[in-house]
Amino acid sequence: MPKIKWLIICIGCLLIASETFAACKGNTINAPPNSQNRDRNWVKSDKSIFFATKDKIFKTWFNSNERILLTDKFNKGGAFKLSQDKNYMYYRGYTKEAGFTSYLYNLRSGEDYELQILNNINEFEFSPDSKKAILINIHGNYKLLNFVIMNLENKTFESVPYPKEVFTINDFRGIEAKWSLDARYVYLRLIAYPIGANFEYDITSKKMTKIGDQYQHYEPLPLQWKYCLPNISMGGANAVIDEAYNLNVTTPEGNTILVDKGEYDDCEGVTICLISWVEDGKYLIYSNPSHIKYIYGLEENKKAILFDSDVYYFGWENSEDLDSEALRNSKERELPISYSGAQKAGAR
Repeated sequence: MPKIKWLIICIGCLLIASETFAACKGNTINAPPNSQNRDRNWVKSDKSIFFATKDKIFKTWFNSNERILLTDKFNKGGAFKLSQDKNYMYYRGYTKEAGFTSYLYNLRSGEDYELQILNNINEFEFSPDSKKAILINIHGNYKLLNFVIMNLENKTFESVPYPKEVFTINDFRGIEAKWSLDARYVYLRLIAYPIGANFEYDITSKKMTKIGDQYQHYEPLPLQWKYCLPNISMGGANAVIDEAYNLNVTTPEGNTILVDKGEYDDCEGVTICLISWVEDGKYLIYSNPSHIKYIYGLEENKKAILFDSDVYYFGWENSEDLDSEALRNSKERELPISYSGAQKAGAR
């Protein structure tokens, strides 16, 4: 046989061997390089995502580039929270004409309701049963007489006087409000120096009682935009930032995949950030050194841009990724994104 045929056969054998080697347990595989690819049709998850730029809030899906504008009322702002029952979104922003304003958006009917009961709302907390909300607009030494409990269904308001200690306690700094697990009580923590105080308001009996600092309250899970974790695991897959600032994923079979490369910045620190897994460890969401958010598919060994760097807040429904130990131990707390159904632009 001519030498050139032997050469072709040998090269073919090497290619087959290399592919077999890459598929064996415990070996390193490289993910595709970063690109401007935004096509996410290959993603096998139709979960909805909410995200905000500096002046708009949108809805989109993991497996679609379609986006639906929910609001563009502000020049800047767009911070939002969603109720646990998937029906309501609270959001707040700023315009030169009106200053800071707050709205309650009904995600099923599309109704947008301005919350004029209090000016400059500092705190808004949905109840665990998604029937009520606490509205607070007290900050630092700016003291008002009441906080407000809103009935979300009929848009009625109950004005509740603060305990007198708000006005007499030494070096008052502010108030933190929390719901009880059964949504019957509102817990108020008066922040003061050197010693604060705690109160329990019974929304049925309308009674305010001073209590100790040991009480069990509703603690919502954080939105995904708050995460920046060194490692996260789910469904047998593990993502980790190594000592060289590279993002590596270990598959359930034991293969290691180099997904992306980070770096260290003297001002920002490590510039690659793990955010969460989606769909029981099938998809990884992370932020690269340019602050672009990517979705990486473990089975597909593909990635695509999820958000550009101008997205400030984001979260998605049914956050099973929050089951991981690292996220359960996160000190940042916000309400979870959880939503499905129709909104004003129509059901998808």
